[in-house]
Amino acid sequence: MKRILALLLFSVCIIGLIAEVPDWEKISGTQYSMVMISEVWFNAQPFTGSGENMLGAFGPGGESDCRDVALWDANGYWYFTIVGNINGETIAFKIYDEATDTVYDCAQTVTFQDNLLIGSPSAPYTLSVGTSNISGHVTLITTTPPMGTVSDVNITNGNSTTHPNQNGEYLLPSLPGIYTITFSMPGYNTVTYTNIVVIQNQTTENIDATMIDWEPIGGTQYSMVVMADINVGDQLFVNNPDNFAAAFGPGGDADCRSVAVWQEPNPPYWDGYWFFTIVGDTPDEEINFKIYDSSQSVVYECMETVNFADNNTIGSPDTPYPLHVDLSIDQQIPLDTGWNWISYYLEPENPAISEVFGSISSNIFQVKSQTQSATYYAGLNSWVGNLLSVENGKGYLVYMNQPEPDYSLHGVPIALDTPIPLDENWNWVAYYPRSILGLDASMLSVISNVNQVKNQNQTAQYINPPGAWVGDLLYMQPSVGYKIKMNAPDVLVYQGTEELHPDIPEPPATDEIPDWEIITGTQYSMVVMGHVLNNNVPFENSGDNMVAAFGPNGPDDCRSIATWQESNPPSYDGFWYFTIVGNTIDEEISFKIYDSSTDSVYNCVETLNFSDNATIGDPTNPFIITVDLTHAPGITPVPTLSLSQNRPNPFIAGTSSRSGGTQIAFTTSLDNASTEIVVYNLRGQVVRHLLDKTIPAGSHTILWNGNDDHNNPVSSGMYFYKLSHDGASVIKRAVVLK
Repeated sequence: MKRILALLLFSVCIIGLIAEVPDWEKISGTQYSMVMISEVWFNAQPFTGSGENMLGAFGPGGESDCRDVALWDANGYWYFTIVGNINGETIAFKIYDEATDTVYDCAQTVTFQDNLLIGSPSAPYTLSVGTSNISGHVTLITTTPPMGTVSDVNITNGNSTTHPNQNGEYLLPSLPGIYTITFSMPGYNTVTYTNIVVIQNQTTENIDATMIDWEPIGGTQYSMVVMADINVGDQLFVNNPDNFAAAFGPGGDADCRSVAVWQEPNPPYWDGYWFFTIVGDTPDEEINFKIYDSSQSVVYECMETVNFADNNTIGSPDTPYPLHVDLSIDQQIPLDTGWNWISYYLEPENPAISEVFGSISSNIFQVKSQTQSATYYAGLNSWVGNLLSVENGKGYLVYMNQPEPDYSLHGVPIALDTPIPLDENWNWVAYYPRSILGLDASMLSVISNVNQVKNQNQTAQYINPPGAWVGDLLYMQPSVGYKIKMNAPDVLVYQGTEELHPDIPEPPATDEIPDWEIITGTQYSMVVMGHVLNNNVPFENSGDNMVAAFGPNGPDDCRSIATWQESNPPSYDGFWYFTIVGNTIDEEISFKIYDSSTDSVYNCVETLNFSDNATIGDPTNPFIITVDLTHAPGITPVPTLSLSQNRPNPFIAGTSSRSGGTQIAFTTSLDNASTEIVVYNLRGQVVRHLLDKTIPAGSHTILWNGNDDHNNPVSSGMYFYKLSHDGASVIKRAVVLK
């Protein structure tokens, strides 16, 4: 627990506790003086001349160097005649507060100057005694959803109360003193810290609290005591701010009977132990014990139980009752027919392939790591290959002849913070946490070098700038194998729990029209970031619009249902993100859209060849996909037009020469149709009209010199230029330099 116990430090700090009014006495023998009229704010309240309150001015010599004791004026200000012999000296100020019988330093100082006047009755100079604070962070651990809201936590020091913000950070105003701080919220355990020292004008930092959703039941009439030590495997489970131990009755997690308090070691009498005050109403109920291990973000159940008995005491400080956690657990990994991408968060006692997959050898065909493989031959009852055993930190591809929904591995959890070295380019990686983490939290340790993360049918790419993920992979999950592409070598260390039970979005497959469903059992994948044009109009994420990729076998061979990526201006516009899966290199991949406005499916013109780990398009230059309307009944194609990227880009503004501006090339299909090119800034305001007239069909080029409609050079930055032609339009971006 993070406590400040330095009472000695507190006694010699800048707060001077006294027993009577200070005997400040103004020095004599001075030749200069200055006048100051001031107001004083003490802990955000006006400090007045009531009672024996005092305000003094002091030179460099401290309280023995008093330069004046201010007079309180009933009009609401303090009046000083500050004396001295040396111009340029620093004058400090102190107050004596009768209510707390304490002297406090003011935050402000002034410089002494003969005949100077500071402040006035109508505008007094402000002095203040700053508010002291306690600050820290509150973390909620949720083992049974729904998760509480951290901003609902009540934090009090007995005199003042506050709540954390949505990130768990809090600031608790406090007068100087020594406090007991309590953190409480219904449904979670109450955390109490004692002997928290607050010093004037300072913030006592890092008073952090971790609360778990274990709250002892109320309304009970009996209690018993258990003093226990807890062994997790061969390690003693001891206190830190994020570890918890609790006792539960027959009602399970909702029947919490005690959250234990850690008792610090007191050698040579006893080691540290956990003290349980277990409550209940019914004798002989079975009481079991659980711990929350913050190093693994996991709840474990102890092997031992006790029977509840009023006034009973089990264990003692020097001979605690022994509780044990058997770390070996089962990891369930359902396996489908075909390929499965898997990983282990357990270390088996025997990592040999024949042991790890022995229970499913009748249905398994092959196992691959990134560089090795092993194939099972049922007729020989043996494995063949150079993959001999599974290793920590690696992901695997497993091919099944038949599904095995109940496959599991028995072992000991791998420490969450075990480092996983990553090479440049691709790595097949295990996922260690036993909870679900968002991609940002999972990849935090390698965020500066990561390029792409994929599981069997989802991917995400890190775009920097702007420092954001794009893709359909939002979370990382236990038992799933991942492939991570790195721009440079690094070391992956999983950080901890973000959410124990987040709501994971369902995949975009639909049971309604169109009933596209992505095939399973694939071992390869590629990424396409695309911009879709339907009748020369951008096809975006409105209504129930869908875009999908298909293999050679048509609608039943769906390889990806695209996810819409929202725009992130000025970095990129919205686009469709595909994770296209497959087993055969160079297969032809085609595209279809479902247009919800017409309730129709349309084929697209473009195709591409499937290639493992390929990435086609990016957020700023997406792959263009156009809808084939030549065979679409009832659709009249709008005029076709194309707009090229301006060249050069970026370019320098403010010159009329062709070499100094930028050229914009475009092509139109209709003769003598109204055509317009307009430049906009990032606010959508018109900057320049480049073209507004009817032109013949064909290819054209126009120059923009970077000036606005008033012939003034525009500011540096990003601009949009829009080509409009007989009802159709296309937009591109240009960057201007000065």
